[in-house]
Amino acid sequence: MSAPDTTNGIGTFTLNDGSSFNYYVVNSSKFHFMSNSSSGSLEIGQAEAQTGGPFSVATLANGTSYVFGSSGDTTSNTVAIHSAGVFTTDGNGNITAGNVDYVQDVTLNSDLPVSGGGYTLATDGRGQINLTLTGGTISPQIFWMVNGTRAYFLADSAAAVEDGTFSLQQGAPFSALSDQAAFVMDGFDIAYKDRVGAFAPTSGGFNWKQAANSFDVNLGGSATAIGTNGTAQVSSNGRVAVTVNGVTNSLVFYLSSPGTGFMVQEDADIGGAFSQQASQ
Repeated sequence: MSAPDTTNGIGTFTLNDGSSFNYYVVNSSKFHFMSNSSSGSLEIGQAEAQTGGPFSVATLANGTSYVFGSSGDTTSNTVAIHSAGVFTTDGNGNITAGNVDYVQDVTLNSDLPVSGGGYTLATDGRGQINLTLTGGTISPQIFWMVNGTRAYFLADSAAAVEDGTFSLQQGAPFSALSDQAAFVMDGFDIAYKDRVGAFAPTSGGFNWKQAANSFDVNLGGSATAIGTNGTAQVSSNGRVAVTVNGVTNSLVFYLSSPGTGFMVQEDADIGGAFSQQASQ
């Protein structure tokens, strides 16, 4: 691994398998990276300093809930799987409750209860989660803890290349959307779709503003921007059934805090994340 350039923070690193990456320093504990042309692959990611170890199953404490979101490609289609959910641990290697929503190759699995399951967690932060769902299945998830409250994970699946994050849920039980948040989404409906924007809660729902790009391989991209509103039905565990007028009647949020979480659009194959907008 080369030292970063002292002016712009750019450096390189190479793994023992020969794959090579350019990296871009965010700060002393985080960098983004991208495979370079000599690697023959197309990969992007980020790395963070790990803190809080050594870890154990008790790190995911008794009665604590974690919210996750992920996306990826399947063996049939690109950007064809989006997942979000919440699960509760007992600090002893067991999953005790939760709910999951995911869309895979346009097949919807909505609001599946977690009836059980288990997890492992080694001292170096590597673990595996197996969720037992009522009415559906989900692949085991291999994860690495960033700290005691957050982890990166990937689905251990031969049918999909899917990855994401999970983090400690704070603020439950929930009763309403209470914070303005910015969001990003991607996926596919009748074309490839990207969205960015923000929503702000109101007394009867929320206001929603977005910019979107719909890309067709034959027709190219088409950018739009709209402002609209919507409604939200909030469950105490952080699952929120959302309608955005003129965009979708079937969007689901999972709240990791009152203004942060993950989302899955269930009448398409689109998903994303949102974070509370901080005041300046």
